[in-house]
Amino acid sequence: MDGRSAEAKALEDRVKQYLENIERSRRAAAGDEEISPQDWWRKAKVNQRFQWLFAWYAEYSGDWEITRPSFTNCVTCAGSGFLESLEIGAQGSQRKKRVCSTCQGVGVRRTIVFR
Repeated sequence: MDGRSAEAKALEDRVKQYLENIERSRRAAAGDEEISPQDWWRKAKVNQRFQWLFAWYAEYSGDWEITRPSFTNCVTCAGSGFLESLEIGAQGSQRKKRVCSTCQGVGVRRTIVFR
């Protein structure tokens, strides 16, 4: 074992999945055009950059003590990661399933409290 608890490893796996889903959604929004992290950084607003840097620093620097990490179900998709719709047309009805735009398919909202 590498010194991490099972809970910490599960948290790390969910964060990794979340980041992969965000990258996938960036590609889809760009029309299959690959967007690198550097491109995202250049296009991001100042407050988005600040929030990303602050969250990363708080979690990984060791200067802050994370007191309570928590996960709650996404309010848009109720934790499923997908939204289903029923489209009715001339050829009948068809169910469509798409990735939730709020959680990017992860199904949860991650929150950390630190001091």
